[in-house]
Amino acid sequence: MSQAPAQRHLRAGEALAARGEYAKALAEFRLALKVHPSSPEAAGNAGAALHALGRSQEAVAYFERALRARPDFANAEFNYAVALTALGQRDEAERRYRRAVALRPGFAAAHANLGLLLLDRGLHEEALASFDRAIAADPRHIPARIGSGLALQRCARLDEAVRAYARAFEIDPAFAPAACNAGIVLCDLARYEEARDFLQRAIALNPAEPAAYNALGVALNGLGRQAEAIAAFESAVAANPRFVLSWNNLGLVARNGGELEKAAGAFRSALAIEPGNVEALANFAATALELGDVGEAERAFDRALQLSPRTARLYRGRADVRPARPGDEHVAAAERLYEQADSLAAADRIELHFALARMYEDLERFDESFDHLLAGNALKRATIVYDEAAILGYFDRAMAAFGAARMRELRGLGDRSEAPVFIVGMPRSGTTLVEQLLASHPNVRAGGERADVYAALTEHSIRLRTHYPEFASTLDAAALRALGARYLERAGVPPQSGLRHTDKMPSNFLHLGAIALMLPNAKIVHVRRDPVDTCLSCFANLFAEEQPHVYDLAELGRYYRAYRRLMEHWRSVLPDGMLLELQYEEIVADLEGQARRLLAHAGLAWDASCLAFYRTRRPVRTASAAQVRRPVYSSSIGRHRRYGARLAPLLAALEIPESSTVIRSTRV
Repeated sequence: MSQAPAQRHLRAGEALAARGEYAKALAEFRLALKVHPSSPEAAGNAGAALHALGRSQEAVAYFERALRARPDFANAEFNYAVALTALGQRDEAERRYRRAVALRPGFAAAHANLGLLLLDRGLHEEALASFDRAIAADPRHIPARIGSGLALQRCARLDEAVRAYARAFEIDPAFAPAACNAGIVLCDLARYEEARDFLQRAIALNPAEPAAYNALGVALNGLGRQAEAIAAFESAVAANPRFVLSWNNLGLVARNGGELEKAAGAFRSALAIEPGNVEALANFAATALELGDVGEAERAFDRALQLSPRTARLYRGRADVRPARPGDEHVAAAERLYEQADSLAAADRIELHFALARMYEDLERFDESFDHLLAGNALKRATIVYDEAAILGYFDRAMAAFGAARMRELRGLGDRSEAPVFIVGMPRSGTTLVEQLLASHPNVRAGGERADVYAALTEHSIRLRTHYPEFASTLDAAALRALGARYLERAGVPPQSGLRHTDKMPSNFLHLGAIALMLPNAKIVHVRRDPVDTCLSCFANLFAEEQPHVYDLAELGRYYRAYRRLMEHWRSVLPDGMLLELQYEEIVADLEGQARRLLAHAGLAWDASCLAFYRTRRPVRTASAAQVRRPVYSSSIGRHRRYGARLAPLLAALEIPESSTVIRSTRV
């Protein structure tokens, strides 16, 4: 019998399949089989058409028919494996792919698909070898290039993964996933400029891809462009409203930028989609605490701990919300986890040590508390590169750059704004309490902890291609006015609003010379606390932002002495009336008297609402977020007495006799 009719049906079917008309193609292939029942091509193509129509189980019989007719039919083996993969029969699919490449060693698509199966099984190196064989057979095979990038990522060979994706995009500049994947890996490498470029090209090709917007948000945040990052995350969730990762990222960036209501809303959206998402629960809990919603924070942390009792940082967050009490389940759970501490990563052990230290102190188990403080701080210190000589050397450089003569020469030349009130001091000295007192006044806008001073000074040094603080020798009236104006712009201080604007970055004590010159009408409030209590409180906190000097008692004491010496210098060179010094212990003992001093210094009329500062609803983004929601309390005064001789390295560094038990309220 002539095979010509079968061939006509076969060619017609292939043309229809090429156009995506699989139902019509299937009909032609079946006609070819009716004419020529043993045609392997017609059987194989019929199977492929059925698979394309979503009828993979029916396709299997046709692939077996094709292979009975021609056992060395590599294409049929390949298509059979594709159908088996769709049916979840991965072991048999792998066997068929291996048979296909054995029959045709240069079968790039089979090598690539086999690589994907191996990748799913966690055989990353074997998968990579399979992708390499596909690329050797066809250097322009895009799926193999993408698969190679995925395998390289899984093998933690990120630079090579970027090159694999970039090469795929070079081969096909219209293939958006290659650019998107390259951008994602570049974000992991913190190469944010390159990542942004790839991701913007991916979005230009496919404006509806949420993963590209999400990664672009990460890149922009890494470049310090938070407003643009937020817009990118908002585009991601607009493209996919159920994209929990982007809701979470949106919340994190908004929270870091002080937009706590927006952050809380983003975390709520994530939890509406995945109520059990522990990351979103933890982030929402921390944000709720900063907003003053202590009850919501407590409930969210408790829910997160129920879902993930081995996540150590949740215990520390929970300990920040309310003091531990005898019989608390979260204390018992933390203790159970500590029994398995050897199985935890170092970062988790650090978190758990700080959590238990806080809990045990609340429970007045002071020796156990301090044991955990020592262990947690030692582990944390081992992760930090801290150049003590360079850091302490900065204090000397600042005093030399902003000496008395230079300060007199440049006095009064900066921006004339009277809005800023800078609250400075060591961390954990009472700066948050002082800002909360001011924030309770109707004519005060609280800015919280912001890095705007340092950012403005850094921008100026980059522009001049010189170093801060040494560039003080180049400052003139124009430069100082520009610096002051740039600070006000970054801090969002509106011109002529009539409000005072607080800036509670404690470490701005490092920059008081520059602040006094660029904003000569600003006010500065220096908050002091007993030196040992201050340092102990620092030692007891795992800071969100790096404070590399706080994780070793002797280093902490030496840093405090350098801070004390720098403050002595600023007292001698700052203009009269600019600096007010408040003692934390005196605020606790005489809240109204010290509040009146504070408001008078800031040029504000007395307002009794400041005495009810703990009722003021505003974002508070410090380790004191829970404490400022309570009236003043004296329990933290003299805290160091509980630990006695165990603080010997700190006392020696502070040059304070170990036998001293007097609460010190002298000037620092």
